Amino acid sequence: MPFSKAGVRYSAAMTNHGEPAPNPDRAALERAYREALYSVELPGGTVTFRIGERLPDVEPFALITAWNPGHARPGDVENAAANARLRYRLTALSLRFVAADGRSPDGAHVEPSFAVFGISREAGLALAREFGQAAIAWFDGDAVELAWTSSPHPEQSA
Repeated sequence: MPFSKAGVRYSAAMTNHGEPAPNPDRAALERAYREALYSVELPGGTVTFRIGERLPDVEPFALITAWNPGHARPGDVENAAANARLRYRLTALSLRFVAADGRSPDGAHVEPSFAVFGISREAGLALAREFGQAAIAWFDGDAVELAWTSSPHPEQSA
């Protein structure tokens, strides 16, 4: 399952509304994020969820990884080193975090991650961008959403 954090590009094709049609890579990436299972190691036990689900009695968090940035597919050693740099960054920022992961529904692909508490959505997205990620799972205290690090229409980013 690609958790690849692919750059956002648009083809010359247009939608019925005159907007650029999304690159099929973005659609496939979104599908992968939405089909994935996410787990967070909380003091009361592991919580497993998907994008869009509600989580009772859990404080807001951003789920962030440093695995597989952009179109790159580094090996396990490089990915583990990137996640170690992310852990160091979280510690340096004095953020509270716990172990988490994102995985394909069949469990064949797993990306170790961190659930970061006490961080705003915007700061979580900025940190994910710093590590080359396309999106994070953001839990606002009610439901988990997929939050992209860049606009689906780059010309609209401001």
